Amino acid sequence: MTVAGTLRTLLETTLASSAAVLAVLALRGVLRAGFGARIAYAAWSLVPATLLAVLLPAASEEAAPAPVLAFIAEALPRTPASEGGPTLDTAAWWLAAWLMGVVATGLWFAARQRGFSRALGHVRPRDDGMHQAESVAGLPAAVGLWRPRIVVPVDFDVRYSEEERVLLREHEHQHLAHGDLRLNGLMALLRCVFWFNPLLHFAARHFRQDQELACDQRVMARHPASRRAYGEAMLKTQLAMQPWPLGCHWNSSHPLKERILMLKHPLPSFRRRLSGSACVLALTLTGGYAAWAAQPNEDAAAQLPAGSIHVKAVLRLNGGEPRTTTFVTEPGASILLTDSADGHEWAVDATVKQGMGNRPDVLVLEASIKRDGQVVAKPRLGVLSGQSGTIRTNSDEHVDGKPEAFELQVTMTAAEAGT
Repeated sequence: MTVAGTLRTLLETTLASSAAVLAVLALRGVLRAGFGARIAYAAWSLVPATLLAVLLPAASEEAAPAPVLAFIAEALPRTPASEGGPTLDTAAWWLAAWLMGVVATGLWFAARQRGFSRALGHVRPRDDGMHQAESVAGLPAAVGLWRPRIVVPVDFDVRYSEEERVLLREHEHQHLAHGDLRLNGLMALLRCVFWFNPLLHFAARHFRQDQELACDQRVMARHPASRRAYGEAMLKTQLAMQPWPLGCHWNSSHPLKERILMLKHPLPSFRRRLSGSACVLALTLTGGYAAWAAQPNEDAAAQLPAGSIHVKAVLRLNGGEPRTTTFVTEPGASILLTDSADGHEWAVDATVKQGMGNRPDVLVLEASIKRDGQVVAKPRLGVLSGQSGTIRTNSDEHVDGKPEAFELQVTMTAAEAGT
């Protein structure tokens, strides 16, 4: 993938993930009230689903040797490019800045995780299968991505009653059984990749809150008569100010009051949870399909023979409906586009070339625009492969009191080497 292609993919995934996060933030309260905390937590699956959908190949669009006219509606913004526009060097600097941000964010998470691990002191195994640390802050907790384990504080046997210890162990076991540690690792990875998106960092806090509420409900489903003891165990557990990125722990950032109040609510019935699961599945499938369908189509160009160029031209006359023409051409071959508006005939006689000066990666469109057979402009447009540029001209003639307007947006993509 080219530098420009990488940045374009990053933009598309950022838009898709942001839309998914906003949808979940808007619906999580409704889902929790109607179907329970476990369903609200499951709704976060919409975020990775939309990201995967964007990364899937777009719907194929056959490239035709002759113009094929059709109405279109762009679903994602394109970056205009011209001879005086962004260069490959600029794109490379943006990519380098993004990579530095990814590394810096990853190091920050690693430092926080390492700081917590070192603060535990010596961790020894217990007879009950759990592990006991020399400290109390942030414990009990489930830790470890590859070899997960439950770590309890040094005063675990003193601070909690026998019933409370059983509930605490069940809570952390539920985190392990449902893969919450790996999901937290995935969230940390997404925050590294999209470090520049504050919405994702904001969503991470609510994701962890829904995770803890869902775990509470799973524990109550297995120990329905232990609500009071469970609440007392919460009160006895110290609340840490900043959770580490890759653990599941009782001292989460979720308000303790809300967790205790949730214990008073009756558990949702199986039918309600089933209905909620169906709603989340429908939401995930719909969101994933919408993200996939909104992708700009570039498959046709990727499958062209080496040396050919895929051209997508969108022509709009006098602010009317846009028309798109897609076709395949060879460097130096002549291209002819024609259309009419308000009684006038327009024609674009153009040639596509590869390379401009010392920039062999630039595709150049040299065009002659004619109105009723008379040349009105001879523009020259240069873009990087896969990017789009726009040509606009205005004539002295007026239609309904406005100057005639000609707009041609062109996206040119060179076939990949070796295809």
